[in-house]
Amino acid sequence: MPEWCGTVWRAWHALRFDRHYGAFGGQTQISFLAIDRYAARYGISGTEFETFFALICAMDDEYLQHVAREAEKTKPPKEE
Repeated sequence: MPEWCGTVWRAWHALRFDRHYGAFGGQTQISFLAIDRYAARYGISGTEFETFFALICAMDDEYLQHVAREAEKTKPPKEE
């Protein structure tokens, strides 16, 4: 993994539980506020923030798609 990826990877792992979880197990994306606050703490701003935000969102979208695929596997078959 390239060195530059480490910052984004560590950030996503730090932020991945900073999301809303629904009563029936659904998850939403990591909030903009959480990402923005993390970036501010670590001095990520300007164009660097825009790239950081896009990468975190892309990683999170992939994670949520993975969670949905795994949930689909555990559903009982529909009765006809």
